[in-house]
Amino acid sequence: MPSMKEYALQYQKLGFSVIPINPKNKMPLIGFADKPAMTPAEIENFWDGYPNANIALRTTNFFVIDIDKHGKSNGFESLKKWKHLGLIESTLQAKTASGGKHLFYFKREDTPIGQMIGFLPGVDIKANENNYVLVAPSATEKGQYEWDLEKSKEGGTMITPSKELIQAIKNSMAKLTAISMMVKTVLETWPDGHILGTEPRPQTSLRLLPWVLVTKGDEMTSWQVLLVACYSGQLMMNWFCNWLGWLTQTAPILCQIER
Repeated sequence: MPSMKEYALQYQKLGFSVIPINPKNKMPLIGFADKPAMTPAEIENFWDGYPNANIALRTTNFFVIDIDKHGKSNGFESLKKWKHLGLIESTLQAKTASGGKHLFYFKREDTPIGQMIGFLPGVDIKANENNYVLVAPSATEKGQYEWDLEKSKEGGTMITPSKELIQAIKNSMAKLTAISMMVKTVLETWPDGHILGTEPRPQTSLRLLPWVLVTKGDEMTSWQVLLVACYSGQLMMNWFCNWLGWLTQTAPILCQIER
């Protein structure tokens, strides 16, 4: 079986930027951010000293859809429910040490894509030029990374995705970011149960915040919820929370109408 050094040299020959990784904690063993890729000579010298170092590739000219299971978040189920699932084309795939999956795509020059952690529950987009993903035959205490050639595009080919896929990913993340910022604003301006000088209503706030999520990521609906939270009096708030009970069943329909 080829050595880790030989694998690293082969990845470099294919045009990838190689990073040596600590097999115990998945942390890089060199400083690499904003630096040139390792040369063949540097790779040989390093792995001669650390022959068991894992291998990672910087996401410079490609990005990865990272699917995993984190507690109750199942990335595989999240992706199945994503309404733009049909835009994901067959490409190079890898099995991760924890039982997840990496989908590799070349970046498009005409449609840039950036880092998106938490794009969906259990799904990240790794695309920053200073980020990286471990690749075969790297191994951790959880298992080994393997290329899934059976599920990959024929020949283990990495493809360039459609503009539509990248735009759908960016649009979905933009909505999630908008919701997160709105909730963050409420939490930051209501740290002790106050908003804009109103009386403390911590119990009401706890009742209200979950309903922001009911809006399914619709910015306008969520913003309206938060405006009521910030400016309504106690009587209006009580009525509003009761009304939201009815909204639970109708919010998805209302969001579709607004779009």
